[in-house]
Amino acid sequence: MPHWVGFEYRDFFDVPRSIVLSLEDRLVLLESAFSDADSDYSEHYQLYLLPPGTDLSGSWSDLATSAIRRLGAIPVSHVQFDPSRRRLLNVSSLGPLLR
Repeated sequence: MPHWVGFEYRDFFDVPRSIVLSLEDRLVLLESAFSDADSDYSEHYQLYLLPPGTDLSGSWSDLATSAIRRLGAIPVSHVQFDPSRRRLLNVSSLGPLLR
């Protein structure tokens, strides 16, 4: 069953490329980084658990370095967004990575 939540994001190319979700007492970062070598964004989101109270007001370019731990990866194509792709994400589409 879908479980839609709002999110904050930075960088958008077809879909948001850096996303932060607030889930209960957890902050989760989904990051599809740009590769200069490939001249494209990654086809996978890397998921990270961020510390509570992480400052999201500045640049997110190094946000993953402050992560408590990496949760895994998921293909960008598997993540379900609302039609605008800018407001809601179906957390259920992230599968067991958030359990």
